[in-house]
Amino acid sequence: MATRITTPADVSHSRRGFGKLVVPIFMALVIISALFQLCYHTKVVKEQAARDNKHVESGHLDLDQLYIQQHQLDASTIDTTPDDENIDFDAVEQKPSTCTDGQKKTIRTQLTPLYCRRQKDFPWMHGCSFTVATKCPKQTWIEDYYAQQQLETSINDDPFVGISVGCNKGFDAIETMRMGSSDTRFDKVAWNQALSMGGTVELDESVCKQNRPENQVYVPLNAKVRSNSEMHCIEPMPLTYHVLQRAAHSLNLDSEGFLVNNLAIGKSSGMALFPKAHIGEVDDPNQNHNRVKVGTENKGIESCEILTDEERMGVCQEVPIMTLDDYVSKYVTSAQAEGPIHMLSIDVEGYDFDVLLGGAQTLKRTHYVEFEYNWMGSWKNQHLQDAIHMLDEIGFTCYWAGMKKLWRITDCWMDYYDLHHWSNVACVSRSQAYALAEQMENLFVKTLRTPGLVYYPAFVLEQICRKGSKMPSCNTE
Repeated sequence: MATRITTPADVSHSRRGFGKLVVPIFMALVIISALFQLCYHTKVVKEQAARDNKHVESGHLDLDQLYIQQHQLDASTIDTTPDDENIDFDAVEQKPSTCTDGQKKTIRTQLTPLYCRRQKDFPWMHGCSFTVATKCPKQTWIEDYYAQQQLETSINDDPFVGISVGCNKGFDAIETMRMGSSDTRFDKVAWNQALSMGGTVELDESVCKQNRPENQVYVPLNAKVRSNSEMHCIEPMPLTYHVLQRAAHSLNLDSEGFLVNNLAIGKSSGMALFPKAHIGEVDDPNQNHNRVKVGTENKGIESCEILTDEERMGVCQEVPIMTLDDYVSKYVTSAQAEGPIHMLSIDVEGYDFDVLLGGAQTLKRTHYVEFEYNWMGSWKNQHLQDAIHMLDEIGFTCYWAGMKKLWRITDCWMDYYDLHHWSNVACVSRSQAYALAEQMENLFVKTLRTPGLVYYPAFVLEQICRKGSKMPSCNTE
């Protein structure tokens, strides 16, 4: 029987074969390690939640105990009475005073840091206090401000200009135009019918129920319509854009200043891929998270980035990216070219700060800005404190925007605010809209004076409220 002699070529071939296995083996180990850590941290969070839930059910956890546990404070150190003696309300168009120690203690009581820290690696669990408080804000401060303006005919001679970046299904943009222009033709009921074509087009669910007619802003019958107003509805998702454009045209709103554009807004110009169809097998029930419908949220650039080149070809489409300054220069009409931008709303799935970074000149003429803060997109490598500082330098005071409540962030900074959790921020120009700035600062002080106001995760709050607590957080109205 002949004996085969191993040659150098055989050894080299064997090494190449082993080399091909190294990368897959390494990747498999990385994935296994990540899954193990995820399971471990999820187990820790669930166990801690179960312990807290047990304390609540047994009556051994009062409203302040979670806060005290985290900071090892004696109950007597919690000051729920705000010290507002240093706030200068007569000069609110200037910068409000830095928050006092008493105010900061009250904020930390109302917006407890406990679950913001416990769930910092799991922000999608929505347990952080400033998520619970601000995830679906009710902006009564801006509604009251424009309600007053609707009765002042001298103000209503000027056109209203609003911009919605990440317009989604357009309900907020319709509401903003109705409120700002006093034009009741901008009606959410009619808009919902036009979007869905009488129910024949499937719309993705509105997370904060913006489509509900009972949430529509009231416009007095004697309010003067602000003619030549503009509302810019900027939406990058191709499918949603086409439905928005068709709905605006069917209601003749496109000729009344409601302008829909298929663009993305960022800190620099370019092109980006956005999903135009379902990602994955449409008929697979396990792929529901990859479905793309009209108004689908949490789908965008990253949805296409994770696909192979071959997969992208069928489901993704190139969309232009512009900076906010370039957009305003090109699309805001010459009649309003030098005038104010009254409202700027940004909701772009984690790229909100990028929009602000590309809009330095626009921000200087903007009265009011709203944006989302979360853990996705560019936010995961950015800091809220940097955004607040930049806006402060331009002349904005920023607040956490809650349900008829505000907590100032500017000059009231807390270290746990830099933990990335879903939340909404509202900022007002101190010089461009000083009456609104005063109104928002007054609401901030009023919020701090609300007794028993504490925001906890849903499972804790449910148990507290079930016991018949009268704390304001139990009142969702």
